[in-house]
Amino acid sequence: MKKLLFSILIILLCLTSFMLIACDGEEDITTTVDKEDNTTTTTVEVPCSHEKTNIIHGVSPTTKRTGLTDGMECSDCGLILKSQSIIPAEPIIDGLEYRLNNDNSSYSIIGIGEITDTEIVIPSTYNGFPITEIGENAFFECEKFKSITIPNSVTIIGRSAFEGCKSLEKIYIPDGVTKIGRAAFMHCDKLKSVTLPNSLTIIENYLFSQCKSLTTVKMPEKVTTMGLCVFMNCESLLSITIPDGVTVISDDSFLSCTSLTSVKLPSTLVEIRESAFYGCSNLKSINIPDSVTTLSPYAFKCCSSLERLVIPKGLNKMGHDVFSSCPKLTLYCEAEEQPDGWVKNWSSGTKKVVWGYKEEQ
Repeated sequence: MKKLLFSILIILLCLTSFMLIACDGEEDITTTVDKEDNTTTTTVEVPCSHEKTNIIHGVSPTTKRTGLTDGMECSDCGLILKSQSIIPAEPIIDGLEYRLNNDNSSYSIIGIGEITDTEIVIPSTYNGFPITEIGENAFFECEKFKSITIPNSVTIIGRSAFEGCKSLEKIYIPDGVTKIGRAAFMHCDKLKSVTLPNSLTIIENYLFSQCKSLTTVKMPEKVTTMGLCVFMNCESLLSITIPDGVTVISDDSFLSCTSLTSVKLPSTLVEIRESAFYGCSNLKSINIPDSVTTLSPYAFKCCSSLERLVIPKGLNKMGHDVFSSCPKLTLYCEAEEQPDGWVKNWSSGTKKVVWGYKEEQ
């Protein structure tokens, strides 16, 4: 028995020695220096018997910090097969801050850097590569500049990219932009007019929320989705045309747009959600298309100037207090009497209801 145990121990010691030799054998180290960007790469080749490897992902440099190249390790024994090397920080040009994108062939603007100009023109290229993105929070609460021109190379404007730019009055957004992140222009207090590119199909949440000087917005023709609170508290907004394709006016979309007098709704609209036009105190009339089936609670509450509204033919669901505190409003309904299932106080706060209304041809 002792001989058997001794034999097994010898075999285990031999196997362990073989694995150590396989993974920690003599290294063949090669060091190369790239003369153009002054980076040093060290490649370690070892007689490792394992075949599986993991890539150690690098980090792109910015104008504030250095980056790292990709590395490689053995996934079985953890031996470093390719060391990571430092990539120098990007130089600051024209004051702006840049970051190399993951595709290694384009750049993003990530900050205002040292720039002091009140009118900013973003270049279309940097280091020979196109600038394709305005990064998240890139100009967050930069309160000094008044106008910005975005080049045609840009396709993405990140979340909160210009949020809190309280002096921003003018912005040019090129037609190639396909995505604008949520709250990108929130609290731009002096922004007066915006033309959104036709390449845009989604209007994200809070996009222009709290833009108190915004009077006009030209909506994209191909937009199909509008998020929450897009124009909330835009107290200077005068009119809006929502293009065909949009099916839902989301919660609080035009909440407290107190100067709004004209709204054109799309023929594709199905639902007006909670508090969508709450507090639009200067809105006198609005045509709700026959395609609308749902009016959610408080949809038109406190629209104190609203005088006339025809209930759409296909409406089958209405929440409570839809027209509450609308003292001038007369509702016109085709039905002879209130249909079953509608909340009893659905018309509370209105001037009157005309049942059995037949619209003039």
